[in-house]
Amino acid sequence: MYCHAYSCRGHIALTLLSCALLASCSPSSDESETEVQRFGSEEDIKVEIYLTPLLPMEASENGGEARFEVSLNEEPLEDLIIRFTSQDPGEVGSGAVLFSSSNWGIPQEVALGGVDDALLDGDQQVTVDVEIITLDARYAALSIDPLTITNLDNEDPDWYGIGTTSPSSSGGNGGNGGNGGTGNGDPVVPGSPTSPHLTYEDGRETLVSFSSNQPHDHPIRVSLEIDDPSEGRIITLMHANDPSISNDTENSFSFEPDRWPETWNVVIRGIDDGIADGNIPYTITMQVTYEDPDIDTTMTQQIHLLSIDGVCGNGVLESNEACDDGNTEVDTCNYDEECCNVCGPSCFEVEGLPGGTCGDGLLQPGEVCDPNAPDPCSQPPFEGGVSECVEDCSRLDTSRCFMSAPPDLHINNMFVCQLYGVEDLACAGSNAPSVNELPNQDKLSSLVLEFNGGFYIDQGGEIRAWGGSNFPASYSPEGRSRGIDRNALRLCSATTSGSTVCWESSSFYKILRTGIAPNSRPQKIALDDIEINDYCVLFDDNSVACRQTHADPEEFSRQLFPSPNTEIVELAVQGRWLCALADHDGLFCDDGEQGTMAFDDVRGFHLGEELCIVDKFGTLSCPTNPGFLDNFDTNITIDERENLQDVAFSDRTFCVLRTDRTTRCWGSLLSMDRALAPVPWERSIERFLINSRGVFLKNHGAPWTAVGRSNTFHQIDDLDDIEEQAEIYGLQQITAGPGFYCGLLGNGEISCPYLLPLPSEKQPYRFLLEQGEFAGDLWAVNAASELERHEAGENAPRVYTEFASYLQGIRPPIASILDDLICMAGPQTFTTCVTDHPDGPPDAPDFLQDISLGFLQSCGIRNGGILCWDHNFPDQVYPPGYFVQIETDGFEHCARDTAGEVWCWRLSPEPPYKGLPGDGYETFKMGDSTRCGIRQGELICRGKYMMGGMR
Repeated sequence: MYCHAYSCRGHIALTLLSCALLASCSPSSDESETEVQRFGSEEDIKVEIYLTPLLPMEASENGGEARFEVSLNEEPLEDLIIRFTSQDPGEVGSGAVLFSSSNWGIPQEVALGGVDDALLDGDQQVTVDVEIITLDARYAALSIDPLTITNLDNEDPDWYGIGTTSPSSSGGNGGNGGNGGTGNGDPVVPGSPTSPHLTYEDGRETLVSFSSNQPHDHPIRVSLEIDDPSEGRIITLMHANDPSISNDTENSFSFEPDRWPETWNVVIRGIDDGIADGNIPYTITMQVTYEDPDIDTTMTQQIHLLSIDGVCGNGVLESNEACDDGNTEVDTCNYDEECCNVCGPSCFEVEGLPGGTCGDGLLQPGEVCDPNAPDPCSQPPFEGGVSECVEDCSRLDTSRCFMSAPPDLHINNMFVCQLYGVEDLACAGSNAPSVNELPNQDKLSSLVLEFNGGFYIDQGGEIRAWGGSNFPASYSPEGRSRGIDRNALRLCSATTSGSTVCWESSSFYKILRTGIAPNSRPQKIALDDIEINDYCVLFDDNSVACRQTHADPEEFSRQLFPSPNTEIVELAVQGRWLCALADHDGLFCDDGEQGTMAFDDVRGFHLGEELCIVDKFGTLSCPTNPGFLDNFDTNITIDERENLQDVAFSDRTFCVLRTDRTTRCWGSLLSMDRALAPVPWERSIERFLINSRGVFLKNHGAPWTAVGRSNTFHQIDDLDDIEEQAEIYGLQQITAGPGFYCGLLGNGEISCPYLLPLPSEKQPYRFLLEQGEFAGDLWAVNAASELERHEAGENAPRVYTEFASYLQGIRPPIASILDDLICMAGPQTFTTCVTDHPDGPPDAPDFLQDISLGFLQSCGIRNGGILCWDHNFPDQVYPPGYFVQIETDGFEHCARDTAGEVWCWRLSPEPPYKGLPGDGYETFKMGDSTRCGIRQGELICRGKYMMGGMR
């Protein structure tokens, strides 16, 4: 008996394996039937593997894939891997499929993608070996013949080897379908009629760079000629890599094989023709001569330019204009006389305001705000407050804006929190930034705080813990929880079942069941922070049942307000004091000994060591101790006791909520004067990063800014240095690690200002790997598809060759970095890791669509599910949804599903929780206990750097 792959059983053969391939075990033709050996019992049938090509059946250098469907006829006894290994990874990629007992009956698809080698080498046929890997002896005995895949070349023989870039565009011009530089996916090609290079009649100079975008064995001569010298002329022509290399003539240069890759910079100066003739197109004719016997021709290519006439209203920002909106006539204004007040000195100005400057009331390009424009606090998601536009309209502070109705104010000794509506929560204070994560449920209510976290009721009526050492946990009383409170001893809940229950350490017990009416149900519960066994419960018949050691050690129930229709909206108990606030603004307090105190027209109150109230006029007073406010570090002035909405305090911190819904706090642990609205950043953010210094924001036309702890701001000069270089060469990627910032420029160079050694000579670089919070070095993929590790203080990078098969494609690989460990994975490949740690890399699973390495555990995505491994936590986590992205900050993992929801967890046995509010996130990043995601063009953050709002 023998095992092999039968080709074209029952099918018509096509050029590229278009029939189904059936791999099976069967007897040879010269063996009798009695000599056939069978696996297992006589009832078992032989196993078979089907390999069916899917259209298209060819790979291409433009990203086309040769796809096959793989299926089995019998369940494998062990996991079965079919691996497709390309004998030429520079032309065709590799892949694999996995069959297990859970998916063996589902056909699996493998895609072998073409690789762009940037060579004019024609269509290439590549052999792909097929290997069966399994412990199932039946399938292991089979074999499948190698496949032949054709990779279609995408280099145009009529235009080969040269690309152009300029500051006016994001990518390069590769000519007629050639290799067009490395832009950001913009479909237009710079230097083409739809995206010309710009020159200006005001005399500014424009740089156009010519690069050899692939290796060549013979010199390439280039000569340039401008067809309209009245609009622009070549000023200088210089080698970008080595100034000592001279050009051939004033308008020609050469690319030499031994200098590849290289770039020539051509500076073109716009000429003022003295005529108001508008913007004029003109061209550079580039004549390319190849000293290559395989390219026996001289070719020409036109590079398009556009001469900008320098007129206000042409839609182009010239050097003498602050802005230009493209309007040439507005109302009755003539050309060059703009009443729209947008262009600057070259335009007519109105109302005494300089046109197009900060303060003209218009939001111009490059401005984030304008102090004379409508206040953003009056626009969604805000409903009031006062913003501040600072720094020449480049930064908008919305931290004094407020949202929806007045928030609930909560305080303990460490931080203060505000809950807006039923889903937006924000906290600040000395310990708030170290809170593990704030809850981000769709609905939450009855929030209570403890030392470094708290508890809340979710939309299902379940009690959940959050923050600090409280990993998300669930407390499930009988029925749904209506209200909770917490003191140093216990957590208690009023439930819909009619009982009031408490948790104390590991014990669970019931307390009061009813109020005055026999069928009354508890609504709220208030616990005493001083006498930790004391409590009061509010029932739906508006009666209150209490146990107060100072007043009556036995439980008692009574009506606090004479009218049975009075609704109690807030309840508090402390020592001998019991206070209740009614819906008609009446406050009732009983000290248990001297009788009662009643106050009319009360907006808010807080009962702690003393009683303090805010009346309907917004005035603060403490009737039990008028000098109580003087106990805090900074005395509260009379003015700061006016225009208030609410009050809250602990024994160390005193906070008031003002009518403008900003918060003012005093005390040894918290000093604050802002709103705590957890608002998003505006849609003009171009890029963002997160590391231990904060969230880094790049607004359109503004410098990079770091938003740090407690909303501190500072500019990042290193990132701005990278942006200056990007204005010339373009920017492909930017990343930040601990102590360094690096960018990959459009010409393939890496810029790491001041902090890292010069890159190796293997340029241009193809891409950078994303830096994690604990990745201390820069990792980059060079032109030779090698992985380089750049370390501060080292003269040369460390080169890794283990990942060659991952780095052949045109897209960045799936990778994760943690300290000295890096792992690369792929949905159709095995996971490969390297590390300097003596214990070696972790045993990571294969076929991962995404991967994140953490200190507590590492996790990845396979077929939309989450797999976690290492550190004795092998269990799988099961958040709802099908996952497409996973990230980590080293200690916590978060994953985004196909609905755009972000779920987080620390250890896999723990239940996951919502990491960002809502859904629809397109991507997200993590760092330093902070998560930020892009949703509908806005940046939304939660965690250490989420307090207040800044645009």
